[in-house]
Amino acid sequence: YVDGQDLFGLKAIVLNNSWHDASMLHDDLSMLMFRTMGIPAPRQAHVRLYVGAAREYAGVYNVSEEVSKTFLTANYGEDSGYLYEFHRQTNDNWGFEDPGSDLGWYIPRFGPKTHETDSVANLYTPVRSLVQAVNDAPQADLESKLSDFLDVNTFITELAVQNFMSQTDGLVGGVGANNFYLYRYANKHVSVLIPWDQDNSLDSMQMPPSWNLANNVLTAKIWNEPKYRNAYLSRLLDIADSVSSGWLEQEAAREYGQIRDAVYIDPLTPFSRDDFDQANAFVQQFARERPEIVRQLVRSLAPEVFNGRSQSLRLRAR
Repeated sequence: YVDGQDLFGLKAIVLNNSWHDASMLHDDLSMLMFRTMGIPAPRQAHVRLYVGAAREYAGVYNVSEEVSKTFLTANYGEDSGYLYEFHRQTNDNWGFEDPGSDLGWYIPRFGPKTHETDSVANLYTPVRSLVQAVNDAPQADLESKLSDFLDVNTFITELAVQNFMSQTDGLVGGVGANNFYLYRYANKHVSVLIPWDQDNSLDSMQMPPSWNLANNVLTAKIWNEPKYRNAYLSRLLDIADSVSSGWLEQEAAREYGQIRDAVYIDPLTPFSRDDFDQANAFVQQFARERPEIVRQLVRSLAPEVFNGRSQSLRLRAR
């Protein structure tokens, strides 16, 4: 190890053994979906990991781009704002509820990755203001009331990606909000949420659009307000249209073929070959069938959204 080295401009990479995901593809495909829908997300790849001078084979790992200043510059054109990694606390199913005025509540949950030596007030007063704004904003006017703090349309896209990919441990996870970074732009109040660790995605082919939205202050307001709910459902249809071309299934098949032989001889994996193969078969089935399932779910919930989209597609095709 030599201090100061970088790899293609990256000062660090993150290794994930994917022991929560027998297919080893969930994280990679989810991040790819975010980027396809215009949401900056860490780049992913698979590696064979060798350890020590004897180059002992330690198996296949998912390698992820670190959410760092390098990532911020590449995706947002700046790196001098405030970056936080969210740390969910045990038995704390937080979903943007206002915990009160005590800044101490935020300290263990929002770990600073930049400006680490700033005062507690400088670090956390703006985060508290964001949470308070989410709670105070009337659901009928989220965009204008939150415009100084959060882009609601971008958030809706992130929400739609996670629902389409059937993520159970994300913005509206089964244990509250989880697996994201918060970045506040330099000299502004506006923040963005950056996805992280998506290996609990692709959980269910049938996840409904409303899954767990009632358990988060912001997503409940989005779901309960027709114009935002319809925007969210329309975004789900956008994703379904994109995936229907077959690119996600093709990418899943490509990655499976790329890593299969190395996974088969992985000495440390907790999964059998059958586990790996069956999990990948489901991933490809998910990519193939999930778009139509989402369409029918949207159609049953909001036929006006579905029919309006269908009419628009017919008009463009003429």
